[in-house]
Amino acid sequence: MRSATAKQTEKAAYDLVRETSFTRILGRPSRMDRNNLRREVCGTASEVDMPYEECGDYGLLGEIMEADEYTDLTGLTYADIDEPSSYDPDITDDMEDHERREREAEWKEVVEAWHSRKGALRGICDNIRDALDPKYYSALKKPIIGYKRTTAKDYFIHLDNKWCKLDTKVIKKMKENYFRGWQLAEEEDISTFIKRLNEEQTTLAEDSIRINDEDKLQHFLEQMYESALFDRRDYSDWENRPDGEKEWDEATEYYQGLIDAMDSFNENIGGTAKRSKFESSAHVKDETEKDDAALNAFLQSQASTTELVQAVTSNQSNMASIQSEMQSMLQSLSSQLKASNAQIAASNSQIAALQKQISNKSNQHNPINNEKKESDIKADRGKENVHNGRVKTGDTPCQHCGGQHHNFVNGRTEDKCSGKDWPKYAGKHTPQWLIEKMNKKTGIIYKPE
Repeated sequence: MRSATAKQTEKAAYDLVRETSFTRILGRPSRMDRNNLRREVCGTASEVDMPYEECGDYGLLGEIMEADEYTDLTGLTYADIDEPSSYDPDITDDMEDHERREREAEWKEVVEAWHSRKGALRGICDNIRDALDPKYYSALKKPIIGYKRTTAKDYFIHLDNKWCKLDTKVIKKMKENYFRGWQLAEEEDISTFIKRLNEEQTTLAEDSIRINDEDKLQHFLEQMYESALFDRRDYSDWENRPDGEKEWDEATEYYQGLIDAMDSFNENIGGTAKRSKFESSAHVKDETEKDDAALNAFLQSQASTTELVQAVTSNQSNMASIQSEMQSMLQSLSSQLKASNAQIAASNSQIAALQKQISNKSNQHNPINNEKKESDIKADRGKENVHNGRVKTGDTPCQHCGGQHHNFVNGRTEDKCSGKDWPKYAGKHTPQWLIEKMNKKTGIIYKPE
């Protein structure tokens, strides 16, 4: 049975680990998700203080890593730690009291360390489950005891065998992620970039994905060029180095030094611009030389200031003369335009008059239309002046004689006109008289054969 002190020790270690959770993974974890989770677990485990010799300064890291991996990293050999008994079995009745008390105090620390280890590992396992959806670890649950016997290693072994297998497609994505470049948009410092390349190279090697040092160096140099943070002279100085001085350590040290110099320069001038807008020392020197040359040219030009003023004054006089001539030309053109407009108006009036004359002549030479119009008028008038078969007073001509029978003179109607049923009603009038009268009234020239 555990003592109250042991329970308190275990709980304290458990609560301490649970204060810091791992990054939550939504859905099925990728191989990179799995590796990031494992990295976080290793970091937490290494922070748990353990008094065991095989733990060294690395806490419980040996509980997460495989034995070979742990030895390669730390130089230590990690061994499984068994739960100690509640009392030191090596204490005998023959021991002196002071020796017994010393051994008991030491053993108490051993027991507390073991319970602290147990609480920390239980907290780590709970954090792992919190980071994953249940689907991706529920197969590890055992009847009755649940996850009590499940270690942190078991979770990663399960992910490797079931959900995060390494295949050609996964390896390709992981390599692409390694060569994602310097994240300047996220303000990644160059020292952080260098550190990331080294660490991720090691992490990929754990999955037997090899990034050789030559490819890493080439990628780093390409990012330095693409950043455009450095001057042409900076790049030339690097390229002109002997081949033996252009390895990874030399490259990172060289460009890190340039960035540090830029940062120092920016602080000295009180600038707040981002690094992407910095100027290298060589660039600043070039710009200074250009400014000096421009200043010298300006000073030399002051010797001929008087001549320059005179030339400008002369040009101004010439410009005034030209402007006066242009104004005279514009006035002349304006007068000409007014005269032209008057001529055009007169021409339009003459054309309108000619068109009117042509229209009148066209009507005069079209007797058929005129005849039709007059006949229509006569017919209309005839209709208006007919009443009970007698002609009313009016302008309607008689259809026999062409005359008008006003006011029903002598009671004569159109039926009794002298022109009707010649010569019954002719009286003393001759046929020639009747023809001339009708010609005169109707406008039709009729000649007897």
